[in-house]
Amino acid sequence: MANQKTFHHELELKEAAIASTSLQTIKASTSGSNNVILLGCKILTVNFSDSSAVDVQRVEFVNKYTGYVVISAKFKIQLSSETGSTFKFEWKKVSTKKLMPNPHYATGAESKFVINADELVGEVKNICSLKFVLHQPSVQFTEFSIEGVKVFTPNQFASPSDSLTQWVLKSNATDSSKRSNAIQDFPRIDQVSLALQKMWAFGKKTSNITNSLTQPKRFDKDGCYDINLLAY
Repeated sequence: MANQKTFHHELELKEAAIASTSLQTIKASTSGSNNVILLGCKILTVNFSDSSAVDVQRVEFVNKYTGYVVISAKFKIQLSSETGSTFKFEWKKVSTKKLMPNPHYATGAESKFVINADELVGEVKNICSLKFVLHQPSVQFTEFSIEGVKVFTPNQFASPSDSLTQWVLKSNATDSSKRSNAIQDFPRIDQVSLALQKMWAFGKKTSNITNSLTQPKRFDKDGCYDINLLAY
């Protein structure tokens, strides 16, 4: 059975422009006291441009001693109205990601993490902001955060046929390479032609020798038969 090739269209992405970010440390104080208690929680808010919302396809960041993160998205929802387009905004949790297997140890404390669309809850489209709620329950790591946050969206200006064209060209190149390797296993045409000429010349020479031979005549002599020989 011939191998069937399957084309998987890989969505092209582009990095979304982040308008601003802010980091807030969550604190608490005891009643009637000025003592501040750190709750091991910080909130990093990433805001996109006000001109348009984005469709989140991938999120990347580098951990800095955060135990786990909860990501919420601010959806821009269009409402039908007789006076025109109106919108409402709604926050929804879209992901929870453990960054350190054990928050009391440094494993994963400075690792890079990638969260793809299939790890998010539902389709994260028309997003104005992302909120990263950072948790570190261990008292050993009082300073924690995430850095280098990047958000990627589908590249709407990329032609869908571009990826298909590249796949076809790559496929043809692979097939051509296989055919080239198969052809190399055969002898060259000039070698085959020379071998056939030698075989033809040998066959012609053998045919001439065979035709020049005559069958021996056992009893005739000068076209006549000796009666004495025929008596035996």
